[in-house]
Amino acid sequence: KQWYQRRVAITAGDGETKEKTWISPEERRRQVEEEKARKRKERQEERDNQKKLQTAEQLFQKEWMKPREDLSLTDSKELPLIPPVETSLPVSLFGEVIQISEFFHLFGDHVDLEEEFPNGVQIGVLEKSLINNKQEGMFGDLVNFLLKLCFALLEEEDEEEEKLAQRYNFAYSAPSLDLSQVTMLPSVTWHTAVETKEDDTLPWMGAAQALYFTDYYLGTPLHKIQLDSYTVTEVLRLHLLGAGGRVNGANYYGRGRVNHRGMFSDHDDPCIEIRNRDPSLLRMLTISNVFDLPPASKLTILSTLINEVLTFAQFREIIEEAVDGSRDAKKEWKSFGSEIQKKEKEEAATRYREWIASRIKIKEDKKKKEKSTDCDPALIPLL
Repeated sequence: KQWYQRRVAITAGDGETKEKTWISPEERRRQVEEEKARKRKERQEERDNQKKLQTAEQLFQKEWMKPREDLSLTDSKELPLIPPVETSLPVSLFGEVIQISEFFHLFGDHVDLEEEFPNGVQIGVLEKSLINNKQEGMFGDLVNFLLKLCFALLEEEDEEEEKLAQRYNFAYSAPSLDLSQVTMLPSVTWHTAVETKEDDTLPWMGAAQALYFTDYYLGTPLHKIQLDSYTVTEVLRLHLLGAGGRVNGANYYGRGRVNHRGMFSDHDDPCIEIRNRDPSLLRMLTISNVFDLPPASKLTILSTLINEVLTFAQFREIIEEAVDGSRDAKKEWKSFGSEIQKKEKEEAATRYREWIASRIKIKEDKKKKEKSTDCDPALIPLL
């Protein structure tokens, strides 16, 4: 190995003399192998560290997804300070106000709300009308609007029941009552009959008498009485008292009414519920005006009428269609998300294949370059 680390003087064209150390091919290959081993070791360490990091992240995610008690959390943050809602009503009544506003917001297009309330049902205006006792205000307009809506839905329901009877050929006539049975005013006497519950037929008889009270004394059905600030209190009282009195002999509530309203019965009627739960409200309507009631009672009346509207088939269908639409939207979103994930996986696989091809090409170019730079040992002594 005389040529090992042999110093050869190379004379440059400018007359300067340089010295260059020539290394044997074996030594050069050894250095290249050591460099490759060092890089291989670094890459392996990097992969091991990346794998450890991924394993730690997976364990953290697995631990994070486990249900835990809120008090056991260590990284909880304090909730931001939310400014309180300024309302002139008691805080306990604010939820009912929001519920009423939400009903008109969701079903306003289905009840032609813009014709009666061009600006919609605003919470601030509704609160003011609930506090004061003025007859001109949003509260009175809402009661009139909801009563007209209930009467229109009941009349439409009777028409559908009659069409159903004609289609399936069974006996049907509009709900009626022998007017000779209306012998007492539906007032305190009826309350006493309901509260004592001496006879099971008394509640139904009282409801029927209230329902057909105007037919007997005024010759006009209750739903055709003109509603204004002077008549709305009595019409509202008779409507609440008449709940459960729409009968037609053996055809109790009608087949269509029972089926279309979800097996509807007296136990589902909001008016009957409020009549049994809060009889003092009907007493106040007997001796005072609806506008003189406290805000809590006014909200109870609005909520009761809204709940009654929601029991009709038309609104049940709207709700069912909305539920079906929400379910279909969820399925579509899931399918859309799965398509996105599939596309992302395909793109990731394509990028990985391109990366592998580029790495292979780099290695091949590097090998070609190493082969071109290596010297033949037989030519080194000649240098």
